[in-house]
Amino acid sequence: TDKDGDGRAEAPVVFADDIKHAMSIAVRPVWMNAIQLPGQTEATPQNAMQVFLATRRDLQLLEDIDGDGQADRRHVLLKLDTTGDYPHNGLAGFAFDSMNNVYIGLGENLGRDYTLIGRDGAKLSGGGEGGNIYRFRPDGSGLEFWSTGYWNPHASCIDAFGHLFTVDNDPDSRPPCRLMHSVRGGDFGYRFRNGRKGLHPFTAWNGEIPGTLPMLAGTGEAPSGILAYESAGLPEEFVGDLIGGSWGDHRVDRFRLKQKGASYESVAEPLIVGDQNFRPVGIATAPDGSLYLTDWVLREYKVHGRGRIWRISSVDAQAHKSIDFAAIKSLADQAQLLQHIESPKLAERRVAARRLASLNIKPLIALARNEKAPVRARYEAVTALIPHKGLDHERQLTQYGLATAAPYDAVQALYLEHYNQLPSIPRTMEILQSPMGNDPQYLLGSMRSLSPLIRSLGSSQPRASVTLLGKVASLSDPFVFGELVQQLRSTLTTPQIEKTLSSKAELEPSLRLALVLAAVGRSEPFEQVAALGLADTDAQVRRVTVQAVAEKKLVALRPAVEAVLTSEPMNEELFLATLAAIEMLDGKSPIDFDKTPAAKYVIPILKSSLDKPGIAMQAIRLAQPKESPEVAALLAGVVAGAHPLELKREAVRSLATSPTPEILAVLQTVADDEQADPTLRQWAFLGLANQPSIETDWWVQHWSRSRNTQLVSVILGGLKPRINEPGVTEKLDLGKLPPENSTLFEAVALALPTDSTQISDPMKHLLASRPKTSDEWATLVEDSRIEDSAAVTRGQLIFSHPNGPGCIKCHRLEGRGGLIGPDLSHVGGTFSTEKIITSILEPSREISPQFTTWVMTTPEGQVHTGMLVFENEGKTFLGNAEGQTIELKTIDVETRTPSKTSVMPEKLVDKLSRQEWLDLIAFLRSRK
Repeated sequence: TDKDGDGRAEAPVVFADDIKHAMSIAVRPVWMNAIQLPGQTEATPQNAMQVFLATRRDLQLLEDIDGDGQADRRHVLLKLDTTGDYPHNGLAGFAFDSMNNVYIGLGENLGRDYTLIGRDGAKLSGGGEGGNIYRFRPDGSGLEFWSTGYWNPHASCIDAFGHLFTVDNDPDSRPPCRLMHSVRGGDFGYRFRNGRKGLHPFTAWNGEIPGTLPMLAGTGEAPSGILAYESAGLPEEFVGDLIGGSWGDHRVDRFRLKQKGASYESVAEPLIVGDQNFRPVGIATAPDGSLYLTDWVLREYKVHGRGRIWRISSVDAQAHKSIDFAAIKSLADQAQLLQHIESPKLAERRVAARRLASLNIKPLIALARNEKAPVRARYEAVTALIPHKGLDHERQLTQYGLATAAPYDAVQALYLEHYNQLPSIPRTMEILQSPMGNDPQYLLGSMRSLSPLIRSLGSSQPRASVTLLGKVASLSDPFVFGELVQQLRSTLTTPQIEKTLSSKAELEPSLRLALVLAAVGRSEPFEQVAALGLADTDAQVRRVTVQAVAEKKLVALRPAVEAVLTSEPMNEELFLATLAAIEMLDGKSPIDFDKTPAAKYVIPILKSSLDKPGIAMQAIRLAQPKESPEVAALLAGVVAGAHPLELKREAVRSLATSPTPEILAVLQTVADDEQADPTLRQWAFLGLANQPSIETDWWVQHWSRSRNTQLVSVILGGLKPRINEPGVTEKLDLGKLPPENSTLFEAVALALPTDSTQISDPMKHLLASRPKTSDEWATLVEDSRIEDSAAVTRGQLIFSHPNGPGCIKCHRLEGRGGLIGPDLSHVGGTFSTEKIITSILEPSREISPQFTTWVMTTPEGQVHTGMLVFENEGKTFLGNAEGQTIELKTIDVETRTPSKTSVMPEKLVDKLSRQEWLDLIAFLRSRK
């Protein structure tokens, strides 16, 4: 404490000792009455100091009854029974909501079995599933599961409106660390049993697997503390923001929340940056609105006795005095209490509202119903009234306080949750389809109104239920989809799910997916649902089913799982998931799956299954010629052999996008064969485009001989890096280009140096008439509407050409390409055309949390910029705009700072002709 007010603490007093592996502490919130434990012989006085302490294997309540600053009593509220003993992956991270519930995190526990035991004897067991969050009452009773899929949820916080946020530490090989909006029943995808690194196909990190949820934002390395700022000690603009520390990056970040459907998104903004001896861990708001921050100081984990506590305040900190909560708790003046309830400080609002509720609930009812009152004050009024359920305020609130039209705020969410004021089904459908402005908890809670539809779906599958639930399942909001799965799981039995899936009702694929996932989470036998899921025509349904069969160890279904490999349609995710499922069913450890080269799976398939197009296609797409000479030889054999044309095209694409010196001759043979399929030749030319061993004259000769316009365009791409060589433009004889071929004309003009004498007047006119702004490029797409198969084919070549916009350098597509940007295999199904266009023209406008650009510095002053691709075993890999990876020793990264600028380059459209731009968009939106 700072008794003399000089801004520095005096000598500390030991409150409690003899503690092993302490992880988190929290003082009983000031609005919470003193905790009375069952069996106590004497009541705990209201002014007693009660402190929650989380250690690696238990949660304790420490009590100072006599006020001497030292704990007099110690009680175990929760006990973790396990053989796991690593300090940092057990219990940690408290959060308290307005209804006096307490939340605690449990780390991955090294995958060991465990049982978490409440003070009332309640038990929750698990092991290997990853980290979880639990909720319980302050006396250790009422223990219940909240959410799962974390690595180590070291810290959580709850904002003014009851939304729970969690930081997840140490992603190992799946950067970045995560900030999540933790909802009841949510699954954030991590599974320790599938390998610590998180690279297994059954493990998700950003909602990649159906039914799992994405992160809200990426954080700095090793986030260990988070709070929602609700006070007055910092500038007003910070109210409602999240603030958290990054132990590994010596930084405190600010997160401004932006609604995204039924959740939020944000980007880390550095607030405080220190040197290598600044290691922020815990963070808390002081009564005067300033912040307290613990600092571990050193990189080493061992206890060293050099830790610090910092106080962070605004320059006018003296204007914000600490609150006398004891005075508020004894205040009788109702008008003054109402003033306190409108305070910017959450604790003051909450204490005053509870005091007023004990005196007279009528002013609180009036405040709750006053739409012009601040929403934070109305929220506290309702939460203070809820414990008084049964009095007349229930009728008055629900009769006069309910909103009759969107948007529905957090106060309406309280009415919904605690007074069961569900909206009508039409209103629920309306807000789910237009969610912005509605509180996320209201959006998810409103879905309980769908229960009648779900019950009828499980009995007779009426058309109305099938249609409306299909619409909900098809919304592109993972939080809404996850809630629907939970509603189906809690309402329908597994036999009802089986009956629905096997009925003749025309269920949307997304609804069938939700039904299968609902059955996965139930304890009833899964075999019959699995049989239906494995035979489903939708790849995503089969994908989640093969995973469930493997994880449930249903070995008898192995033949049916293997048969999925020959099913159609097939995609990369399903292919890899099926291979992983087969290995798991065969008793192999999932831990080593990511260490196995793709060649292990690809080679046998290329040798034996070329007569099965679906599986052969995926094997070819995964084939990496650079990984294995045998793979390269097998692909070359596909190209040269008597195989279906589609397989030959896939094989030459794999060779072209991953060429090796040994296969250049194969590509050159295909390119030289004027009788070969034009598409094969186009991809062969593409693969040779940047090969220095191919002479310029060879390109010129093909330019002169080719009559196929698309072939000429691809050849032009190969000539671009050579066009400044002496005499090349003269050999191309550009004067003979037909002006009516404006697409080729414009592409040639873009390839030439701006001062080239070869740029004719028609070319200059074409260049001058090009769109100048992002809006004009977007309008060009809107006005065009040309999207035939030829445009899609041309767009794929543009996407993949090394001398084009360079998309494939960073983005993966159907098993090929870079790993720096997001996988675009299904971008047309997840992004609107408008968003695809905006993402290319203005890549920094909206950056997904997982693809944040980081600026890293070393002690030598070197600066590296890129996206975190991989971080493990002491190495950090950044991906830059050229698709290249930069390897750094993690220990040499002195600072890392998030950037608001995307790693994706600006002005990519400047490299494209108008037709090439239209073709690229046509191709991207065809990927569904």
